[in-house]
Amino acid sequence: MVFADLSYLLIFDRANGDRAIGIVMADCVGGFIAAALIVSITLFADALYRHLPVQRWGRYAAAASTVVILGLAINVSTYVLIEALYRPTPVRFDAVISSPADGMFFTPKPTEERPQSKFRMIPSETSQASINWLHPKGNLTSEWKSLRAGAFSASIEFYDGCTAEEAVVYKNRDAEGFSLGRVSKVNLAFNEGYSNLTVPSLSTSFGHSELEADRPILFFLSEGDVGAVSSRTVTQFVGAQTKLTISRKVADHAYYLSAILIDGSEDQPKLSGQRLRFSVDDKPLDIDIAAPTRTTETKRSACRPIPIRQLMRSGKRMLRNPPLDPGVLLRFTRNPVPADATLGDDISLSVNGDGGWIRMTYGDEKSSRIGQDGKLEVIELRGNFARFELDGVAQAPNPIDSYVLIGDIDGSFPGGNKVRFAGTAKAFWKDRVRQNPTRWERLAIELKIAILGALLSLLAVVSRAVLKEIWNDRKLLLLGPPA
Repeated sequence: MVFADLSYLLIFDRANGDRAIGIVMADCVGGFIAAALIVSITLFADALYRHLPVQRWGRYAAAASTVVILGLAINVSTYVLIEALYRPTPVRFDAVISSPADGMFFTPKPTEERPQSKFRMIPSETSQASINWLHPKGNLTSEWKSLRAGAFSASIEFYDGCTAEEAVVYKNRDAEGFSLGRVSKVNLAFNEGYSNLTVPSLSTSFGHSELEADRPILFFLSEGDVGAVSSRTVTQFVGAQTKLTISRKVADHAYYLSAILIDGSEDQPKLSGQRLRFSVDDKPLDIDIAAPTRTTETKRSACRPIPIRQLMRSGKRMLRNPPLDPGVLLRFTRNPVPADATLGDDISLSVNGDGGWIRMTYGDEKSSRIGQDGKLEVIELRGNFARFELDGVAQAPNPIDSYVLIGDIDGSFPGGNKVRFAGTAKAFWKDRVRQNPTRWERLAIELKIAILGALLSLLAVVSRAVLKEIWNDRKLLLLGPPA
């Protein structure tokens, strides 16, 4: 037994002196106990064979049955003992987090009996909100579609050093944009590198959003002030194969895509050019952007538009001497519609990426209920807890501690920038230390002492009987030749 365990440790696991010593000690103690049990069962069966007043075949049958029954009893007892000592018991929990807080969650994999969980941190419907997707490595593509031909006209504008909100307010100034006329579909993406797409908050409702994201999902809740307005923010980190779709019924609207012209793929980052992949109704209008000069890099200006009319009319579209962080604003204007026309969700914006984080910022109370309820199987929480209960007992969690729970979990949004997680946790850790007790750990100390005393007494009796028989070298009739 010792040889087999040490060989496995050496071949399949990292060799560790302390672990090897522990294995040898455990095997020695376990080997003695196993030998004692085998000898005890054999002696008991032999006693039945000696003294049972029946024919020889009956004594053999009784002895064999005794060995089987006692063996099964020992196996069951061992299983129960291991369950009591090592398997944690489930705990009921109820936790509510509010900003600032962060964490991670897994939704269950869908099956035939269980559909895909609808839980999400980014709400499907809200108003007066802006949404932003920052992707540090590029591959962020967008496609705008109008569901009604000729419903919108569009223009494209370039900006230097602007946020999306700053770019939008240039509408009534001399922002030198280029008219694209009536459009039904517009595709826009930077070829590579850092990119940042924002749908700014307008006077109309945000609309409806759908988010398809890979597992697991990280999130962050925060609050702040945007000017004189208090705002709440939900940030969800996403992985590969993520898709964000926004549909809305609006009059005029816009979205903004910016980049930073730095190539960070090598050890030494350097200024780099980009290609803006741009098409209108499947007609390519790509724009090459030259690398910024050192003068451009060190010169930081306030938000300002970049003239592009001549650029868009030329055969070879090359933006020279660009800023370090150029931005592209697509502005859409609804064309007049008949008075009896019904306005529905008539535009959609689909954004695809393989990483980064999506942030939604909102401020009005009507949209204060974030997210969408659903089922979860794993959560990790850290930060500000509005409530934290275990088996109905209130806890006092530390904001810097990390809590991980695995089990049947319901995620919901009670209002405000709050998220509630409630359910039954099969496993529960606090800073990688298990918190849900085993059955043995739940027992009172007095009962533990009584159980240990009984087991030690039984072990002493069995050991004494075994040692006595070994010392006397008693011949086992059960194992001897037939008389």
